Amino acid sequence: MPCVLSDCPTFDADYQGAIGSKFTVTAICATAPAAISGAAYAGTTLTKAPFTFTVASGVSNLATIVEGAALNALIQIVEACPGGGTKVLRQFDMTDPDHSISAVRIKGV
Repeated sequence: MPCVLSDCPTFDADYQGAIGSKFTVTAICATAPAAISGAAYAGTTLTKAPFTFTVASGVSNLATIVEGAALNALIQIVEACPGGGTKVLRQFDMTDPDHSISAVRIKGV
């Protein structure tokens, strides 16, 4: 089964999904532990896993706060796709402390 979110063909958002669909995000790192400690999307704020949200109409930011165990580690915010697999939504190195908070724009269609 494909992922709920797909690349947005317009400039108003990074990804898009069908309104009412549920999507789950997590953080992964190949070299050190990493985890989302909080996430917010379309008026819903979660502070523990699973970080599952419902695609809302319009464009909303998915904001995540990520904790990583090692500087210079590549952190990926991914959608955990139904049926297995992941889709990378955002990635960054932990060398920049400003990137512990990350956001992507998601549009409901």
